[in-house]
Amino acid sequence: MKSNKVDTGLTLREFLKQYPDDETCLNHVFNSRFGQGYVCPSCNRASKWHRIQAERAYNK
Repeated sequence: MKSNKVDTGLTLREFLKQYPDDETCLNHVFNSRFGQGYVCPSCNRASKWHRIQAERAYNK
């Protein structure tokens, strides 16, 4: 049977210290995924991401 366990190298205490709230965690995920910016594959124009304040999300 395949295990669903992910080894992050962090204990729960370390994780909570590094990401004390949703905002910090979302910023880390965003920067890890989109930190270098975004280029439209159709027109090759650079685009910026903007935080949607009413939601925990970003939009370009």
